[in-house]
Amino acid sequence: MSIVWLWTDIALWVLTLLSVFAVYKIKKSESLSRKWISIFSRPIALSSFIIFVFYIFIGLSDSIHLRDSKTSEVYSLLDFALMPVIESEEKTYSTPLNYQQFSKEYLDNGLRGFVNLKHTPDEINSQSENIQYILTTTAWSLLVAIILFIPIYWLVSSRPLFDNKPVLWTIFSIVFLLVWVINTLPEYHILGTDKAGTDVFYKAVKSIRTGMIFGLLTTLMALPPAIILGLMAGYYRGRVDDIIQYVYTTINAIPGILLIAALVLILQVYMDENAQKYASSLERSDLKLLLLCVILALTSWTGLCRLIRAETLKLSELEYVKAAKVFGVANLKILFGHLMPNVMHLVLISIVLDFSGLVLIEAILSYIGVGVDATTMSWGNMINAARLELSADPIVWWPLASSFIFMFGLVLSANLFADRVRQIFDPKEGEDA
Repeated sequence: MSIVWLWTDIALWVLTLLSVFAVYKIKKSESLSRKWISIFSRPIALSSFIIFVFYIFIGLSDSIHLRDSKTSEVYSLLDFALMPVIESEEKTYSTPLNYQQFSKEYLDNGLRGFVNLKHTPDEINSQSENIQYILTTTAWSLLVAIILFIPIYWLVSSRPLFDNKPVLWTIFSIVFLLVWVINTLPEYHILGTDKAGTDVFYKAVKSIRTGMIFGLLTTLMALPPAIILGLMAGYYRGRVDDIIQYVYTTINAIPGILLIAALVLILQVYMDENAQKYASSLERSDLKLLLLCVILALTSWTGLCRLIRAETLKLSELEYVKAAKVFGVANLKILFGHLMPNVMHLVLISIVLDFSGLVLIEAILSYIGVGVDATTMSWGNMINAARLELSADPIVWWPLASSFIFMFGLVLSANLFADRVRQIFDPKEGEDA
């Protein structure tokens, strides 16, 4: 086995290290520590953050890739954990937690009937036995989850932030879900299979990494131009302000989806003409994912830039900025030493609010065919593939429902946490929140 580092893997782990460093700096600052304690003092905010961190953990486990020296196949740590369902592809559709195919086919006796799946307990031969097996597995998982939760409860209940029912129920639900999946996954396709017989649960979990990359990388890539140009426009004013306003007004005048689609199509043509430059399809699709984040960042910085410009216009009239000018302090030091720290609350609020929107944009772009590569697993690609299945008779509903549930969990937890961050860091609401 040898480690394979993709561009997006490096980016995600660098962001993780920066986040650890940010936590260290926050602990060193009394005022910041007090604000973050206020954020987590609300049970719904802390519960949302726990769910969000759970998603991040899954995304990071899918961002360590290893190449098999014998087969040259590349797998992530998440792939190794889900290997039972990767190696057990079926012929076609099957509903969640079923032991038979969704459609009939000709049997050995010449009659049409339902065929048992490869990936299902051998002793099950009827629907009643299937239900009984699932209920037994669930009861056993519940018992194991309670046993595992007892030491967790003993560790966290003594901490004031965790000593409330919503947070404890959130932690227990995650523990139970993990235990249930570990017990059920070797025997069943938890969320069924798609037309090609691929496990839907595997596709939905693998899509978490794509959503995290879109939400985190795109947001952080958009920060440098937004902060720098916003500060310059509000501080220098005059011609500099006019030029910067002209640039972001022009970008905003072009419909966002059309601009992104045009840039993505140009990128697609270039990559198709230079396919020999990429060692494998995985590296090609990963590079396209990274460049797509760059394209989204180039078209999404304008809103934050406008906010920072307006705030800088107000701050530059305050006495401490005028005093710095009188004493001959360099403009760059005023911009980044005096003004930038006082607009960082806008930056933080923008990061947490824009994350969920960018996750949804990925789904929209993939749905209309200008998103990530078709070989990249994402919720948008799942929705795009599922739209034709809704017209089938009977309806194939579980691929669409699975992508919706996973995306809904990530977006909802991000939005609830973002709302609390906005309340605390917004100067108009922070005092009363």
